[in-house]
Amino acid sequence: MEDAFFSWQAPEYEHFPKSTDWYWAMGIIAAALFITAVLFKNFLFAVIVALGTFSVALYGARKPEIINFAFTPRGIQIGKRLFFYEDLESFWVHYDPPHRKEIGLISKKTFMPQFVLPLGNTDPNEARKHLIKFLKEERHEESLNETISKFLGF
Repeated sequence: MEDAFFSWQAPEYEHFPKSTDWYWAMGIIAAALFITAVLFKNFLFAVIVALGTFSVALYGARKPEIINFAFTPRGIQIGKRLFFYEDLESFWVHYDPPHRKEIGLISKKTFMPQFVLPLGNTDPNEARKHLIKFLKEERHEESLNETISKFLGF
């Protein structure tokens, strides 16, 4: 890692084990969409439903990797990737134990407007103390993507 002045490790996301019922429900919904697509002769949508279902099932079963996070003088390092401070707009520490312990970041980039850093066992106040030197602290609401992911068990 680049000259990190604050670093930690955490799982890349919070893993929620999926029950057999979850997979059955996903399969039934996918089968209904697939059959509907075939009945309407929309074969491209049928293929997309099949591939999407397979991808979601694989992702649901996947265990998260442990990722290295670090605040460096130039930016935030996530694994081997560096996000420069000048490309980021603001941050907010979401701390609601035991449900939520993460840093939300707003990016200036169009295709990645908002992302989250899980804090793992790291003290959120310590992370905030370092990050506030480089970024504006601004309250962020949970994005629609995060809300839907949590509802679906991701």
